[in-house]
Amino acid sequence: MSLLGNVLAWSILFGTIAGSLLATVLALLMIRERSLVYNAFMLAGIGISVAGLISFLGYQVIGAAQLIVYVGASVMFFIISLSMMGDLRVKIQSSYVPLLVGLL
Repeated sequence: MSLLGNVLAWSILFGTIAGSLLATVLALLMIRERSLVYNAFMLAGIGISVAGLISFLGYQVIGAAQLIVYVGASVMFFIISLSMMGDLRVKIQSSYVPLLVGLL
């Protein structure tokens, strides 16, 4: 394998691992965050990282469609809906039972 092919393989591997970790970390932060606006931005970050992963697999057109439709339309619809509804307060219950059930 040539040096260029080796560098390309390592960059694809690093990009795939970095994109997967970014999507996972943003999903975990989205669960912990209480603000719905921050959740919308984290959802946009997850959509961008998934579009990047799709592009790394060689499907750039599908990755671009994912970016336009999912991030562009869905997240903006979510943010506009939140701004029209006003300030919502969500009552958070502090219990570890749902976490334990989710881990099972």
